[in-house]
Amino acid sequence: MPLYFEVNDDLTFSLEILADPIYVKLKLTQGFNEAVATATGIANEYEAYFEKEGKIRGQIRTRIIEDLDRLFTLLIVVRDKLQELRNKSQAPGRELSYKVPLVTKGKKYTSQGAIQQKDIVIPYTFSSGYQTLILSTFKNLLINCSEVLNGKKTQDNSLRSIFLLFDDLFYNILVMRYKLRNLLIDR
Repeated sequence: MPLYFEVNDDLTFSLEILADPIYVKLKLTQGFNEAVATATGIANEYEAYFEKEGKIRGQIRTRIIEDLDRLFTLLIVVRDKLQELRNKSQAPGRELSYKVPLVTKGKKYTSQGAIQQKDIVIPYTFSSGYQTLILSTFKNLLINCSEVLNGKKTQDNSLRSIFLLFDDLFYNILVMRYKLRNLLIDR
């Protein structure tokens, strides 16, 4: 879970996450299953609460932020498991440019980057933003991973596109987290 997450006035961010040892021990399939359960749980929890209250507030907002953090952490661990596969199967190639460049130090992950202003001003409700930015990207990630792992796609370029989808997910989770924390959606 994030030990530290800060977004400055110029929308630059810094984060440090310590991965839960339970997550680190998960196998790839278990990690994906946990991430799917967490992602759908966030959507279901939001819908149930929003239907009753009409907006996100108080403890439910805090709980959704914590669940987004948990999803982020699970996805990092799953990405690392796939990175091991990539390292075994692929010759070194050009490095990818990430919006959320993660640096690993043991079980601690750090990143620094910037959130684009255009992503903050998009007038999403939490539900539509979550569906568009997170769930649809996650679905594409799962489909691509399944095709690569089951041999339906070649690994070279497909793994590269999978890691870019992970990066999009990480970035979109940070944007939704920022907007939710700063009450920029569903006020």
